[in-house]
Amino acid sequence: MARVEATGGEPRWLACSFRTRLILVMAWTMCLALGYLVPLEWAGSPQYVYYDEIKLAGDQDRLGSAADGGARLAAAAPAGDAEVPPNGAASGKRGGDSDARAAARRKPPPSQASSQGADAAASRDDGVRPGPASELLQRYRKQLPACAFDQQQQQHVKKRSWPPVWPHPHRYGNGTATVVVDGRQLRFTAPDGTSADLDAAFERYRRLMLPHTYDGLQSHDAASVQPTEATVGVLSEIVVRVANLSGELQMETDEAYELVVPADGSAALIEAGTVYGAYHALETLSQLMRYDFDNDSYFIAHAPWCFYDRPRFVHREILVDSSRHYLPVPTLLRFIESLPYAKLNVLHWHIVDRQAFPFHSPRRPLLSQRGAWSAAERYSVGDVAHVVEFARRHGVRVIVELDMPGHADSWCKGYPEVCPSETCRTPLNPTVEATYELISDVLLDFTGGQRGAGPVSDNLLHLGGDEVGFPHCWNATPAVARWLTQRNMTTEDGLEYFLERTQEIARSFGRTVVCWEETWFDLRQRLHKDTIIQFWASGLIKTPVKYGYRVLWCRQGEWYLDHLSTSWQKMYRAEPCETVTAEQCGRYVLGGAGTMWGEHVDTGVLHTTVWPRMAAVAERLWSPRAVNDTLAAAGRLRIWRCLLEQRGVGSTELKAQHAMAAPSNPQSCLDT
Repeated sequence: MARVEATGGEPRWLACSFRTRLILVMAWTMCLALGYLVPLEWAGSPQYVYYDEIKLAGDQDRLGSAADGGARLAAAAPAGDAEVPPNGAASGKRGGDSDARAAARRKPPPSQASSQGADAAASRDDGVRPGPASELLQRYRKQLPACAFDQQQQQHVKKRSWPPVWPHPHRYGNGTATVVVDGRQLRFTAPDGTSADLDAAFERYRRLMLPHTYDGLQSHDAASVQPTEATVGVLSEIVVRVANLSGELQMETDEAYELVVPADGSAALIEAGTVYGAYHALETLSQLMRYDFDNDSYFIAHAPWCFYDRPRFVHREILVDSSRHYLPVPTLLRFIESLPYAKLNVLHWHIVDRQAFPFHSPRRPLLSQRGAWSAAERYSVGDVAHVVEFARRHGVRVIVELDMPGHADSWCKGYPEVCPSETCRTPLNPTVEATYELISDVLLDFTGGQRGAGPVSDNLLHLGGDEVGFPHCWNATPAVARWLTQRNMTTEDGLEYFLERTQEIARSFGRTVVCWEETWFDLRQRLHKDTIIQFWASGLIKTPVKYGYRVLWCRQGEWYLDHLSTSWQKMYRAEPCETVTAEQCGRYVLGGAGTMWGEHVDTGVLHTTVWPRMAAVAERLWSPRAVNDTLAAAGRLRIWRCLLEQRGVGSTELKAQHAMAAPSNPQSCLDT
């Protein structure tokens, strides 16, 4: 709208009285706020259909035929980090939406653009789908304009609270029709073959998609629904095609998927390279389904839907701490169940620390007999293996951390010879072979002695290395001080000796070592090049990345969940790659983590302290970098938090000032 000038070149609204200007400002603010409200049709019945039109390049709308429900191509997220700088960096100001959109318009078509930045970690170009496309998928791509997102240039528009999926997908398209879901007859088919893992996922997601259907019965006969202008089809089949049915899960596992939901009642289609990509597709599909209480039926609005989705980062972690407070196995399993809802794929299990050693080592039983909080608060090897296997079936890797040489006081209770003295327990004693023999035995219990084996089969093993706290303890212990002097070593040299020996033990068992950032600052380029460095305090990843080290980012000011007053908005705005180039981000930044340290968290408050704030971290690690607007995310996050509650997972209100705060007032979950 053109600006209207008043006398003297002043805008007319500024020439009004102060009271009038105040009213105008308040009205304008309310209009902006209302634009970000939750789309109401996702909480109610299919009669209320909302659609925000998006124009494509060339200012032309693509309107589909009546058969596909009037599909329009929705805005798609940009492919790489370099295309739209975060927070309007290209314009030199924060939150420069107009400049970001202009940058998006200048990007080349997906067919010409290569995958850049952190998205390059997925090793896929925008036009590459997971595995060879089936005939059905090829037909859907041709027939449905909503699936045209890799066929022409697209304009990236930050839609308000859209789409109703968390985390935000890499690319998507949708229409305006509503398709009814036959809750009684809905079936999953796998024409290319299935597996026990995939079959279990079908049953799991049947329950999540159809929460009001019990024992396979539903009073409403979906087949009797007559297609209308609002409901044009009845969905009764979900076809799932997986290229590789192997259940192996490691950091390199492909998680990309493609999902198509036609509006005419044709089968929904999922295609993925692995079962884990299929899991993510099922989660996305489950978030689209709603239940209409008045008609006793399920439905999907805004069909047809097309998704091509993949993670920005391969490592999307949540840390839990079972040393400060013991977390029983059922607590861990219930928590793991919630992680796929946000497409998180790593549980970092900080299993021991100075306070307690709850792991019962068959080779070194005194560690838990004397180091656990109590005889009952321990984990057997079978417990650990069960947690790891349960997590794998849900698409979650488990990485165990054994923090050393600091944070290891609990080791001394069972084997005091590995500590400097009775009064000075850590860092662990680097001068005696007993220390390295004990560490070797414990690592062998976890790893089975070879890559991809043992109760914890993940190829990554975290050895801590933070907050070592020397030189006081080593210098104050005559035997350690003498050992250092005899070898002409400083305490820093002694630490380097310890770290090199323990990391070599882990590598001999086929593990890639992960360590906290202090290890990098202690050793710098002397650190083994295969080591992955996790930055928690400084976030200074620029130098190690420059020298070719891989990193994880979880800076405490933003992503420490035990900082209970840190808001989800602050977590959402954090950017792991803010100090490195797009190329470095894609090559060396593996991802990051939200960390739930356990000083003040136990079974009773674990979920409510983690959720929904961890969802902000999850979207930052999954979605394209340009998806970073907290106002646009707020409505989708409210919908997703309501979904958590529907699934029985506790969470704190979005507007709470404290992560453990009780509900503020009687109200809908959509109002929190």
